[in-house]
Amino acid sequence: MNHTLVCSDPEIMGGTPVFRGTRVPEGFPSVTREQVIAFREEAKDRLVESVS
Repeated sequence: MNHTLVCSDPEIMGGTPVFRGTRVPEGFPSVTREQVIAFREEAKDRLVESVS
């Protein structure tokens, strides 16, 4: 299983690092570190709930 959150592909936005599966750049200026952490925590919680 690939757990890489960020990927770089020449076919996606000219190789700009983006969040995997999106075209959202890794350095998206309006997204704060706290928002990313909160998002990842919520996603983890939902995943845990779905397998319980």
